[in-house]
Amino acid sequence: MRSGGNLQKTGPALAVAALVPVFCARLILTPLIIAHGDAFTYFYPYWHAASDALRAGRLPLWNDLIFMGAPFLANGQTGLLYLPNLLVWLLVPDTPTAYTLSLLLHLVWAGLGMLALLRLGMRANSPAALTGAALFTVGGALTTHAGQINQLQGMAWLPWLFLLLDRSRRSPFAPVLLAAALAMQILAGHAQTVFIGAVGMGVAALWWAWRDSGIYHGVHGAHGEGVFKSSVCSVSLWFMRRFAGVIALTTAGVAALVLTLPQLAPMLELSSFSNRAGGLPINEVVSFSLHPFLFGRALLPNYAVTLHGEFVGTIGVGGLALALMGAWWARKDPHWQAWIAVTAVGLVLASGKWNQFYWKLGLLPGFNLFRVPARWLALWAIGASVLAAYAVHVLTAGSPYSQGMEARRKSVECVSPLSPALSPTRGERESESRATATAHFPLAPCGRGGQGVRGNSALLRADKILILLFGAGVLVLVGVTYWAPQAKGLDVPGQVAPQPVELVLWLASLGAAAGALVFLRGRWAAGALIGLALLELFVMSHAMPMPYNRLAPPQAFSEPRPVIEAILAREKAAAVPARYLSIAGIEYEPGDRADIAARYAGYPESAVYDYTVAAKLKDVIAPNLGMIWGIATVDGYDGGVLPLQAWTDFTAPLLDEPAVDGRLRERLAAPPPADWGVKYLIAAPGVAVADEQWRLVAAGDVNLYERREPGAAVRLVESPDAGAPVAGRAVITRYAPEALTIETDGAGDAYVLLLDAYYPGWTAAVDGEAAQVLPAMGMFRAVPVPAGEHVVQMNYLPTSWPAAWVIGAAAWSVLVGVGGIVWRRAGRPGYWICR
Repeated sequence: MRSGGNLQKTGPALAVAALVPVFCARLILTPLIIAHGDAFTYFYPYWHAASDALRAGRLPLWNDLIFMGAPFLANGQTGLLYLPNLLVWLLVPDTPTAYTLSLLLHLVWAGLGMLALLRLGMRANSPAALTGAALFTVGGALTTHAGQINQLQGMAWLPWLFLLLDRSRRSPFAPVLLAAALAMQILAGHAQTVFIGAVGMGVAALWWAWRDSGIYHGVHGAHGEGVFKSSVCSVSLWFMRRFAGVIALTTAGVAALVLTLPQLAPMLELSSFSNRAGGLPINEVVSFSLHPFLFGRALLPNYAVTLHGEFVGTIGVGGLALALMGAWWARKDPHWQAWIAVTAVGLVLASGKWNQFYWKLGLLPGFNLFRVPARWLALWAIGASVLAAYAVHVLTAGSPYSQGMEARRKSVECVSPLSPALSPTRGERESESRATATAHFPLAPCGRGGQGVRGNSALLRADKILILLFGAGVLVLVGVTYWAPQAKGLDVPGQVAPQPVELVLWLASLGAAAGALVFLRGRWAAGALIGLALLELFVMSHAMPMPYNRLAPPQAFSEPRPVIEAILAREKAAAVPARYLSIAGIEYEPGDRADIAARYAGYPESAVYDYTVAAKLKDVIAPNLGMIWGIATVDGYDGGVLPLQAWTDFTAPLLDEPAVDGRLRERLAAPPPADWGVKYLIAAPGVAVADEQWRLVAAGDVNLYERREPGAAVRLVESPDAGAPVAGRAVITRYAPEALTIETDGAGDAYVLLLDAYYPGWTAAVDGEAAQVLPAMGMFRAVPVPAGEHVVQMNYLPTSWPAAWVIGAAAWSVLVGVGGIVWRRAGRPGYWICR
């Protein structure tokens, strides 16, 4: 009996955890890796550099390998202080393996979060909670971001945050956990997901304050009469009861900002020097908006067309049916109405520039910092999953809600180690057990066999109009998807027009969903729709395919190409990384294409294709791939707070338009000036390179040139602005990204010019005496030195970091202390509301 009871408690969590390996079997059971998109060109290089630095005992504060030098820690997208990242970097040396492990764990974490939200927060039964967890975990909105690991990590925290927000209205310990969870989401490194989640939670908290204040009428009434005697306290109690969620969210948000100061302070400083400082232009803010004609493509499964990942938000036709029914049945329940509002906000804001309201929102602080309005589909994903769970609960519930809080509390304690802290206090249980049977599920059927007041079958027969509306809605989605290619101004990357097989499968799914609703009884109908949705998502994950099923051989990451090997061989004894610049594209057929095809003949065609593309990207050492082998470049690739505005201004004279994301490779058609400090140039064979300045050192699919007289990385100059050399000597004798030593010997007063980016936080000392670090030539840094022999030392530390570390550490200590006090006293009657 005990083992059966334990299985009943842990079964839902195990089922959610088992769902991830089913969908990600190829990623788990084969050595194949994700070798495309941002995972390959952005996160692998950063993760590899961070892992190497940490294993060498160095916390990477400065990145000397891209953008002529840039902050490392301050770039929040690296997730350098995110605890799960630190653990996988230290425990798993291989970067793609560490990435895969983090991806899988966060998918499981997202599923467990949805399970906890629905069981603990919304009081759903096990089938309903499993449905919501499954749809969110393997639905399109979450899994399509497998290639942007920080975004997926941030989304995985959303269910936990909504759970803690909901419990904050009843549990005094939940706001403490909410602050900690918000801090973890911030440290994961995707600021836009944090912002989207905060807006979604704000909508829910305000809705509950407006419509769901009655939840407290019986919660504290049993012990409140003798505690609240003054009118002031009564007013305070009323305010705190009604706006408990808003107060908790605001307090936890402020606390999370303080907790994350060691990461947030350097990031805010970097933001002020970024080319995004002051916000993006409105035309950038509304880029990648979801056109209304693409709602069908976004919400229906993609079987044969590869749409851009930002526009994928499907939960299957079966999931859509459940979500629509859940929204209809929940429309009269104030506690669940908030999820209708959250879902609607996600869809409306995802339309971006096609929504006139968004043009005004895009000018506001917060909104003006981010592109890709389609990412608001994250709110749709979590909201639709919750509403689908509501429908399943209504269809499958076989016992009244009012049978007792204690039994429900015991049934959900297994969901999470946080459950005891989030479960109702004794006073809450006593009063809530006297609540009406329809507190959260007014339509949930009562009695045995799922037959309630009207019965499940009667419920469905009464809602035939709803079934017709669902069918019509799906047909409209199919129609607009079919006619979308004829619409003007879609401006969407990827394919749009559906293939015939997709139209057939959509209509078949619609018929199956409608048939299940018309001919099957409640719990059987729910099971059929759940199975249909999971089948659709599984087929799509392989047909589209989703990023975690689009895999390539591991050599796509680990094996260097000839150009990389040539640079490494020539710079083997160099103390300072030589800087290169690539102006070669990848629009060519690799010379070893036949060898690649023969070597990987047993792999899927898509795997060979991704390997070939990865090989070409390594041929040209596309940004930021040089970080993997310690090769420094002039440019880089980033879509966040980098590059610096100074870098953008410095490179602008050679470009037709500024390189907003930092990539120069696709924009430069000629070698860079000598004062950029470039030693190696990678160019396509057809690009004209002046022989008097460059000599060819390696030829192939792309050519590698070396400057005949490369300028020194450090030199003595007469002025920081002019950069004209003066007689003397300057040599770097010790070099590390955050610290270097230069020995100088000049005939007169001069400046040491280092061809590395100027940035606040760099300090200098000449012969042990503090010296000023000055910006030079608009980009680099210089230090004044007197005549004679001197030793110049430069060190980097974020300007606000010592104070930020002290404040952050103190905040975590206070949070733990307050949490411990609240944990011990939370069960006392009247505590937390008014003392």
